[in-house]
This record gives sequence, C-alpha cells and structure tokens, in this order.
Amino acid sequence: MTAAQQHFGDRGYFGARLVDIAADAGVTHSSIYQYFSSKEDLYQAAFEAAQAELLPEYLAAVQSETSLRGQIGAILRASADVHRRNPLITPFLASMPLEVRRHPDLLGGLQDVGEPLMAALHEMFESARASGEIPSNVADLDLMIAFIGSAMGIGLLSYGLRTESMDAAAGVIARVMFGDFFRD
Repeated sequence: MTAAQQHFGDRGYFGARLVDIAADAGVTHSSIYQYFSSKEDLYQAAFEAAQAELLPEYLAAVQSETSLRGQIGAILRASADVHRRNPLITPFLASMPLEVRRHPDLLGGLQDVGEPLMAALHEMFESARASGEIPSNVADLDLMIAFIGSAMGIGLLSYGLRTESMDAAAGVIARVMFGDFFRD
C-alpha cells in the first residue's frame, strides 16, 4: 500500500504504473493481480489503507473535544501526527479530488469508505450550529473544505518541501483560528 500511495500521490492515477508500484513494493508486476483485479482496485485499496490509518485519529480527535474550535485543533494535530508517521498519505489524499474529477469511475467505491468521516464532520458542524458556536447558514461542504483543506494543504506543502513535521504549521493555523495569533 505504501508504494501504491507514493506512486498515486506523486504521479496521479493515470501516471502511476503498476509495474513501478510492484517494483517498489518488492514484488513482480504479475503478482499484483493475485490481490487486485485492476489498477482501480489497487487505488481503492490504497485509499482504504490511508483511511484506516487516518480515520481513527480523526474520530478520536473529534471525541476528545466538545467545541468545534477544539475539535478542529485536535484534527489538525492528528493530521500532523499521521503525516509524521506516514508522509506519503498526504499527497495521495490531497490528489484524490483531482483524480476523481479526471476519472469519475473512481468515485463510486471511494464514497463508501469516506462516509464515516463525512458523518462525523456533519455531526460536529451540526452540534456547533446548535450551540451557536458558528453561524447556522454556513454549509457543511464549505466548512469541510476550509478545515480539512487546511490540514491537507499544510501536509502537502510539508511533504513537497521535505520537512519532517507539519506540527508548527498546524499550530499556526490553530492559533489563527483561536484568535491568539495576530497582534491587535
């Protein structure tokens, strides 16, 4: 899965070649077909593996805080922790919106895998609306793009610049969100 995530993240779905993925994984090209019937199946399995690593961290982060502000801060910290352990997940996941747009046939299997995160985010946002923490007229999709997009963007730039950690950058975003970054 690591080799698949690296190649799909670095080269995109179309540019990633199964023969290169197999070589980096230390297996033969034909042996991939013992486990995956197609490149699309491998892509979905790579997404499932990334979600298996990231989703428990995000769900724990959401459960660890009661305010949306605290939950978003915890999600940013969880993203930094996952990025530190496995930086290849970041470009792979960050490339997915473009890949799904380029290859709509990928979307079907990926939606089901991503549903638990979407449900948790929706619940988070609804709770924040109900408590008056955020305006009631801000759409879930806009909130998700802003918060998860920030975490993915920080991770992608950290990966691209080859920094070991995205902790400090995640901390800056959290401080901006908490209102203690800018001087009056």
